[in-house]
Amino acid sequence: ASVDDLAQTKCGTPYFMAPENCKGCPYDAKADVWAMGVIIYELTTLRKPFDSKSIDGVFDMIINSPIDPLPEGTSSNL
Repeated sequence: ASVDDLAQTKCGTPYFMAPENCKGCPYDAKADVWAMGVIIYELTTLRKPFDSKSIDGVFDMIINSPIDPLPEGTSSNL
């Protein structure tokens, strides 16, 4: 196995999964960057960017829904 191989497992908190994860596709380190973006969004807005009453609903939102913009006045350096 190589470090460059794509992972195909599902593990982690659904709220932070990258779209390719939700679709059951192979993923790589970019999925970690996605998760960090979700964390930064949540810390900035104090709410989850994708929220639903079911895991399937969360996955559907991650795959299909645009996120709301950051609050007005948020530093562009963020």
